[in-house]
Amino acid sequence: MPITDPRFALVLLAAISPAFAEGVAASQSGRAAPPRTPDAVIREVLAGSTKDPSHPVDAWIAELANAGPKLIPGLVDVLANGALPGSAEGETIDARQEEIVLGALARCRRGDLKGRVEALLDAEARPAARRGGYRLLGAVGEREDLSLLCRALRPSDPDADPDREEAGCFRDAVAGILKRDDLGYPLVRTLLRGEPAPIRYYLIDALAETGSSAALELLSSEPGAGPDEGVSLMKACARLAASVELPVDATIPSWIRVHLGSEDPMEVSAAAECLGRIEDQESVSELTELLGHPHPDVGRAALQALRTITGANLRSDAARWRSWLLAEEEWFAGASDRIAADLAGSSPVKKMAAIAELAGHPFHRREAARLLARALPHETDELQRVGCVALRQLRASSALPFLEACAESRSKAVADEARAAIETIRAARP
Repeated sequence: MPITDPRFALVLLAAISPAFAEGVAASQSGRAAPPRTPDAVIREVLAGSTKDPSHPVDAWIAELANAGPKLIPGLVDVLANGALPGSAEGETIDARQEEIVLGALARCRRGDLKGRVEALLDAEARPAARRGGYRLLGAVGEREDLSLLCRALRPSDPDADPDREEAGCFRDAVAGILKRDDLGYPLVRTLLRGEPAPIRYYLIDALAETGSSAALELLSSEPGAGPDEGVSLMKACARLAASVELPVDATIPSWIRVHLGSEDPMEVSAAAECLGRIEDQESVSELTELLGHPHPDVGRAALQALRTITGANLRSDAARWRSWLLAEEEWFAGASDRIAADLAGSSPVKKMAAIAELAGHPFHRREAARLLARALPHETDELQRVGCVALRQLRASSALPFLEACAESRSKAVADEARAAIETIRAARP
């Protein structure tokens, strides 16, 4: 039932907010309401959040954040102690209130927090406070905080494993900082070479979470501190390879290919998976040889990588793959100059035929994308549309910039085909 009596509305607001009730009383008596202390503001907002659970969390966060930096010491104390300011001993905040406090602090600048985050990450701090400290740095931390995060997670025993829940918070915090600041990667490289194995493991995991080419370049060139670390490095590279923009820098696959010679089948499988995802054409000979590997996981990974790189759906038969690859190389050697000339010529029929021929050779999708992106921008709408269809069939990731430009074409037919190609290519990524 709607509230139509304004007096009832005032009573309701007073019940929810002690500060509102105090203001009403002050106005009725003709005196000014006393200024609220930072602790009073925190206490009132957090208490109000439990009385009105239907009110969105973001609204409570905004109320605290809008009060300004003067609330920071009190908010950090709430996280550190797990209790409202001035509350009775044993009276703790709930998960929703903790989320509100963290959300408000996450809207502060790192400089305003000063050294208070370090207190949250102290070894003697309560576990929830430490997790809050990690999350806070993930939201507002800077690259200088990467060393602090490593110190916080590092156990007193260098061979002991960190707490798993904390380690997950550490991973997310490091990844959060790196996503905001590419200049943090050189520092992570230094940390990787100086931290004990357990911290290195979670730094590698954090890099895999960034989804960046910079992280893939860093991890692919890391030598590994021990015989078991190659597996972690390659698994992280395979995760990154699923999301980075293609093509990658040529140094990355050259480092990854080194791991195909490992004696650890898990490392070899992960390296093969990574090479497939970055569509490394230079690795097809080595991957073909791995089809007969004694470990079945390696053979399966090599076969999937070959299918991804070439676009062919052949069986796990090394001889058949060698024959097919040789035929593809011979075709390209004889046809590339002719196709380039036809695309640059004046005959629309030859241009259509050249596009159709390229579409039938997905192993050379990168070269096809380069040729079409160079030849088609000033061609007719129909040739551009057919080119988009061919690139969709080839699933040429390197053609995405050209396709994105075509998606803005004034021709609806061209724009529709370009968008369909973009969707198909992106959906094909693992």
